Formats: sequence, C-alpha cells, structure tokens
Amino acid sequence: MNSKGLTDKESITINIMKAAAILSVIAAHVVSVSDSDMFSYTISALWNLFGNTGVIVFFVIGGFLYTRKDGDTKAFWKKKFSRIILPWLCCSLITYTIAILLGRDAGIVSYLKWILGSNTWYYYLTVYTFFLFIFKWFYDKDIILVVLTVLQIIAIVMASFGQSTTIASGFFTDYLNPLHWAGYFSLGILIKKYRLDIKLRKQKYTLASASVLAILSAIILYCNKIFTYFHIVTMVFCLSSLVIIAAAAYRISDCSAAKQIEKIGLYSYCIYLLHLQIVQGCMSIVPDCAVKLLISPFICLGIMLILISFGLLICQNLPFGNKIKAMVGL
Repeated sequence: MNSKGLTDKESITINIMKAAAILSVIAAHVVSVSDSDMFSYTISALWNLFGNTGVIVFFVIGGFLYTRKDGDTKAFWKKKFSRIILPWLCCSLITYTIAILLGRDAGIVSYLKWILGSNTWYYYLTVYTFFLFIFKWFYDKDIILVVLTVLQIIAIVMASFGQSTTIASGFFTDYLNPLHWAGYFSLGILIKKYRLDIKLRKQKYTLASASVLAILSAIILYCNKIFTYFHIVTMVFCLSSLVIIAAAAYRISDCSAAKQIEKIGLYSYCIYLLHLQIVQGCMSIVPDCAVKLLISPFICLGIMLILISFGLLICQNLPFGNKIKAMVGL
C-alpha cells in the first residue's frame, strides 16, 4: 500500500486512466468536427465525444486522491506548489511567450487571462487549485459533497436549456465556473471514501450497464451534434465512459504493456501543460485526409512522448536537470 492507501495495481490503474485522459484532451484540441462528408463527420464526432471525457477523468481522479489532515496546511501547499503550481507558472510563461511570437497581444491582463484559463486550456488548473483550497473544510462531510453534486447537475441541466449559471464577464467563462466541475471532484472523494470502485468491480452488470448508457448517450449527442461539456447528456456519457475507462485500465494493469502505458500517465501533467501549441502546429502542416482524422491524436501523443524522452535524456547530463524537470511537471 502506498501513502494514498492504494495497492500497486490500483496506482498503475490510475496512471493508465490518466494516459487515456490525456489522449482525450489531445483529441479535443487537434480534431475539429468536420461536416464535409459522413465519414469525416463520424470520425471527428467520435473523437470529440471522447475528447469530452479527459477533463472529467482528471477531476474525478483529483478528488479520489485528495486527502487532508489537521495541521497539514503548510506541508500540503508546499507539496502542491512544487508539483502543481510551479510547473503551471513556468509552462504558462513559455506557452504565453510562444503565443506572443505568433501574434497575440502582450500585457499583464492578457497574461493573467492566459494563465488562469480565460479561453485557454489552463482553466482546469484554476478550478482544480480552487478545489484543493475549499474542499479542506468539507471533504469529509458527505452531505455537502452530495449537495455539490446535485448543484452541478442542476447547473448542467440549466446550461442544456440555454440558462447559464456563469457570471457574464470578459473573463469568467463556462469553463471557469466551479459549479460545472464540483460534482466530479466530490464524486472522486466519495468513491475513495467508500471504495465504490471496488464495490462496482464486484457487480456483475456494472460494465455492461455503463456501456449501454455510453452508447445511447453517444448516439443522442452524435445525432444532435452536441459537442460540449455543459449538457446533461454529455455528463451521462462522460460518467458512463469513466466506468468503462476505469474497468479497462484495471484489466490492462496486469498486461505486459502496463508499465509503458503507465509512463504516459506519469507524464500526463507535463503533456497537458505544454501540448497545445506543439500538437496543433504539427497537425497544421499535415493535409486534411481520412488518415489524419483517424490517428492524429495518437500521432500527437507520440510526438509529446518523444519530446519528453529527449528532454529527460538531456536533463540527465545537466547539473540542474532535476530542477528543469520539476519546472515542467516531470
């Protein structure tokens, strides 16, 4: 058992889930829905549906791994600063500099919007860090966790019918609205607290039921061309897909390739922080075709892994290599 109370198999499972989640995030950023023909629409739509699951998986895992103790504030935030906040600050500065070189207007307000995720992919870190802070006071209070989950469902249902709970402003977006994500983080805490993952694995029809729900919800989303996080059917699709991903990851953890896939999960934070401009730039020079639609997320993930492997090799020969790795989330 490790410090989180998990077996080695369970830790590997979580990292494999992270690997699937980062592939999902990449898919969301490199595959646009195409209406040029039925084949293109189908493939791009499926990738975009899968692309909705990644952030949800990360939030649920974040809640699952969230633990606090009395008097742990200093140690907790020292650890989170070195592992989460420092890489976030460093990598956002790198990507913002690249954005300026590509034509984005520079400025303090512009940078704050960039790093905090106002119309950038860093919104996840702003919301996640907010949850790390506020959940200290009620992570062990089931009633509040259930209420937060219900509030998220209400917010998503309202968004499904065009009634937003997001404050209208030039900064605050639906992606930065904690109400749209708090239920997933709460669910992760409840799963860990009552080990619902173990109980669900023992249920004979759990995977079959989740698969039916995922297929039915995917058909609804596909036919109605709904490709947003903030829809109740998307929520059903993502949660049922979460069960499928968790079950698949648990079984894969016993395979010979598990350690290699686990590495992708271990590198997922670095990939998340730095991937967007790299993978979009690589895909922009590839002509649109059926093959590109089919495999571009895998190609982009491979590119990131090659770059990370190359970077790790360089860091091994540098006296300050470990500091560089820490600054980029490795």
